[in-house]
Amino acid sequence: MKPDRSRLTSTLLFLALLALCTSALGEDRVPASNPIQLFEITFDKDGIAHVHALLELPASPETVFTVLTDYAHWARLFADGTTMVSIRRDADGVTTDMYVPRSVMPGRVHLVIRTRTPSQARIEAELVSGDLQRFWRRWDLQPSMSQSATKAELQILLQPRTWAPQWMIRYGIEKELTEHFRRLVAAVQESPH
Repeated sequence: MKPDRSRLTSTLLFLALLALCTSALGEDRVPASNPIQLFEITFDKDGIAHVHALLELPASPETVFTVLTDYAHWARLFADGTTMVSIRRDADGVTTDMYVPRSVMPGRVHLVIRTRTPSQARIEAELVSGDLQRFWRRWDLQPSMSQSATKAELQILLQPRTWAPQWMIRYGIEKELTEHFRRLVAAVQESPH
């Protein structure tokens, strides 16, 4: 059986997309160049990637929540070429259908994600369908000591549909989420909230 390189690329891009979820613990002032205080990626025996990130974002939790739930503008939080196909709100949450460019290979990853917001401090998402085998994401948002910044904690479980080795999947996740975090910082700084 030949490796499915398009699925690998899709998986890597999707992992970066999942970066929407970030969190922060730390000092009152955030260095604009690097909000990441912790960024860990581990794999369990089933090949599921466990991502844990802590961020300090230069805006209030309300602003960060608004940016992370502004589904119509999600594309600006991900790689250039991200396309939102549809956004549907219903009693179960918000379902987004999108395509994200792959970071390692040509092509795009297709993702349909359902997002729920049980509170203004938590955003949870799960895979409905798409190019991943498994995806779950949670953002927890808290005010930092200064109240003008947000401690954001991101947790992701991700399992691509691919033959790729874990080092390659890890590389894709790191690359995509680092870019996502950079774009998230810019978005919260530009937000009028």
